[in-house]
Amino acid sequence: MIKLRVIYDYLEYREFLKDFYAWKKQKFSWFSYRYMAKKVSMDASHLVKILQGKRHISSKSIKLFLE
Repeated sequence: MIKLRVIYDYLEYREFLKDFYAWKKQKFSWFSYRYMAKKVSMDASHLVKILQGKRHISSKSIKLFLE
């Protein structure tokens, strides 16, 4: 069972996003990178690159992630 830590325990935002994704995927089989990316108005491939450390979240997108 995947358990999310308190957000303040994370030093790297990507680790939080990866854990969040795994937690949601465990609870809802339909949850996907494509669904998550759509919720923050970004392309799924861009989201994956963020999680891989190849890209950063833009300052414009941070608000969408927070919501």
